Amino acid sequence: MKHSKKLLMMFIVGLVAGCTEEVAEELKNSKSSQTSTTETKSLRLKHDMDKNMSFYLHQGGAGDQPCELKEPTGGFDADDYTRSSSVYTQDCVLEVQELDLYHNGAKFTFEASADMCEYYSYTPLRFFEQPVGDTQKTVYEITCEDDQCSTLCGTTWEEFDDGSGPNTGSTTAHLGGQIIEAPTCNFDYSTTPYGENCDEGTITTITLELDDLWDHDTDPTTEDVCRTGPTFDAVAVDSIETDCGGDHLNCIGGPAKDFFSEGNATTRIYGNLDLSAISESFEIAAPTSRDFATGPSDNRYIASFSRFMANENTCEPDSTDDWTTFFEGDNIEQFNTTAYSPVLSKTLSLNRLGSEQNLASGSANIRERDAVSWTENPFRSVYSTSAYYSFKCLDAAYDVKAQIRLHIREWDRKYPTNAETIMQYISDYDALTQYIDSSQSNIDGTPWNDITDWDDFFDANSVFDTTPGACLETVNYFEAVGGSSPFPGQKL
Repeated sequence: MKHSKKLLMMFIVGLVAGCTEEVAEELKNSKSSQTSTTETKSLRLKHDMDKNMSFYLHQGGAGDQPCELKEPTGGFDADDYTRSSSVYTQDCVLEVQELDLYHNGAKFTFEASADMCEYYSYTPLRFFEQPVGDTQKTVYEITCEDDQCSTLCGTTWEEFDDGSGPNTGSTTAHLGGQIIEAPTCNFDYSTTPYGENCDEGTITTITLELDDLWDHDTDPTTEDVCRTGPTFDAVAVDSIETDCGGDHLNCIGGPAKDFFSEGNATTRIYGNLDLSAISESFEIAAPTSRDFATGPSDNRYIASFSRFMANENTCEPDSTDDWTTFFEGDNIEQFNTTAYSPVLSKTLSLNRLGSEQNLASGSANIRERDAVSWTENPFRSVYSTSAYYSFKCLDAAYDVKAQIRLHIREWDRKYPTNAETIMQYISDYDALTQYIDSSQSNIDGTPWNDITDWDDFFDANSVFDTTPGACLETVNYFEAVGGSSPFPGQKL
């Protein structure tokens, strides 16, 4: 990353070869490609990519306007700032065709006129690649006086009923769940190709001593024999608590992870106390340069835009309704807060279900697993995430005066002649001819869509509820019955 020489202070908060495609002449010649007015003071964002590539930056909902937020009469004031006000916030979209983005990454510069911002901040895209959480598991290890007396000896079980519950009778009926070789933490992926431990919970192992020997003749001179009767007593003789030893930060993904040296950082703040003009450049690595044990990266690493998270009412728009309605950035900003249900907390227990085998009845029952998930989907968690790139103008009291939210969107096909019109929309996935979100193929049957982005992933895994008014709700929780994971499950 490039950093301005005027950097006075920095706060850490919170925590190969280029490939070009022809760009339509309308876009090359449009005033919005890289020009902006300087008649009034403003915040501006410009891309720094080769003009022969397909990068095109514009205001959200206006394909022919530059990414600029002009200062109102009287100036920007934190007292008047709201995240939904078009006077104090501007959503901008960096459009780019998928291979240009995959092969080249992105570079952009944030600018502000003089006498505007005492401080300014940058928050990159940040998400979770895997679910993280807190395992709160208790397992039961069986020991015996004579290991030859029972097949239970030396086994470990997920559940045990002390006799006060529904499982009564023999000791085997008191044991529930599955026989396990060793207890595992639900969010520990260190033995998988992902290679990270993201579990901050504990496993409690209770040792149960089985009353497996029987004084069959009450004669102290003879040896006890293995009990053959139906009733076995088990007594807890020891309890050990073992930390899972993970950290939720190990599962963070996105440009934020690479921008900051500290994993818990989400935002960098720059000082500008002399109120000089600002010009700060940033660079995001190309996904093609990123390869891991879990496989190569894709455009989910850098392309933040998703029609599913565009706003709370039109995440699955169609051509007969409202797919021409553009997104509302303030909806996305609230996505990781209490504005949406369920309210997130560190005690949030998602629909993580498994099957239990009741050894007494032989029937399988549904039960909740012994874990608390701190993530609902990659962008919704009790910990900070960001579904876009944020640039804020701050006053000396650390309050927001104005903000530009940048959304990077990849196209599956080259721009048509009416690209500026299409750029106003959330998506064209239901259009007769699709360019942004294409499920169509060329005349040889080869799909236009070649590189995975978030919409491809969310759609394939049925992650979001598409009911109007509920479309920011995750419907396919991690390991929910009949579902698949809403997380990438790989390093991006």
